[in-house]
Amino acid sequence: LPTVEASVEPTVFSGAPSASPVPLESASPSATPTEFLCTLSPGDLVIVGFKYAGTEEFAVLTLVDLDEGAEILATDNGYVQGTDSFRASEGILSFTVPPGGLPAGSLMYYVSGSGTSDFTPSSGSFALSNSGDQILLYQECGGVVNFVYGVTNERAWNADGDDANASGESNLPASLATFNL
Repeated sequence: LPTVEASVEPTVFSGAPSASPVPLESASPSATPTEFLCTLSPGDLVIVGFKYAGTEEFAVLTLVDLDEGAEILATDNGYVQGTDSFRASEGILSFTVPPGGLPAGSLMYYVSGSGTSDFTPSSGSFALSNSGDQILLYQECGGVVNFVYGVTNERAWNADGDDANASGESNLPASLATFNL
């Protein structure tokens, strides 16, 4: 595989719209001018590092250029395949691509409580559990959730049909079958 090096120093960005996590078809706030920027496909972003204990952290590598104004969401809410919804007991973080966009190879960071994260709280309480949790990256596009990448720790993704109702559990969205860790 080719090596991709970060070429942009991450910066803190805020002001992203709030999101409500359930159900998926109504998860998006009202339509925004940035909805046309929902162009990411599964695997266009990759979580390249994460830390669940103590200070929670994760890093996201862009494998494609990101357009100015595009919004990327990260949640630790579990996905429930049977109802096509998120468990609404955890949190959502948001990142809005800055003016000029970001080139492929850029890194975006989240560090809990640091005040210097690229991702900012959008709703709920984003708190990763070292006894089992997940991070799902996605975009909301016209009321439809577009999954981009997912990672889980300590527990495997729940099997299809398992309700994933307990904290720290999640089904793997079908679109991420080959784009997850």
